[in-house]
Amino acid sequence: MRIVLLNGSAKTGVNNTSYFFEKLEKFIGTGHTVISVRAGAPVLAREDSEKIPGCDALVIGFSLFVNGIPSHLLTVLEELEGVLKARPGKTVVYGMSNNGFYEGCHNKIALDMLQHWCGRSGLVWGGAAGIGSGEMYGVLRALPLGIGPKGNLRKVLKKMAGLITRGGTMENYFFEPNCPRFFYLLMANLNSIKRGRKNNLQKKDMLVKPA
Repeated sequence: MRIVLLNGSAKTGVNNTSYFFEKLEKFIGTGHTVISVRAGAPVLAREDSEKIPGCDALVIGFSLFVNGIPSHLLTVLEELEGVLKARPGKTVVYGMSNNGFYEGCHNKIALDMLQHWCGRSGLVWGGAAGIGSGEMYGVLRALPLGIGPKGNLRKVLKKMAGLITRGGTMENYFFEPNCPRFFYLLMANLNSIKRGRKNNLQKKDMLVKPA
């Protein structure tokens, strides 16, 4: 089976989507050809776009932008739509959207958009995961998958990997980390202060209101 992981994050280098894909690929295991494609800009390299038509599974991952798909990724998908229509196949598409809100349900509109694109492109919709508190997983990379707040994440990635390797489908699924909302907000605030200090900002500087 040939599986393409399309990373639509605008962040260069390490990003939350690359972390989720790394863990997903481990659950997919051996015996499959997994191809990673970066779509961090509005234009997809020709050699990368050629890797997608005819693949058995296409997993599209990204971070939520204003409750929707990031504009640069939309441009890439519009370009791919024409390529895929010209070379029809039975590719099954899976989505993976993460957001900075605690609740995963904020990803619903973006994943609905992706599902509509899938239909327009003549592909099969396999379902998607809407990941809440996405930024937290990036901060807690050192914590093993399945431990503490990462319990639900492990279950969902393992389930998706099984479906992908079988060409199966699922309902779009939205979930939160295994921790209370107030704990997530506390961690987020502390992390913001820590990042501010790295940029020579004190807590009082980040609380200044615009005139």
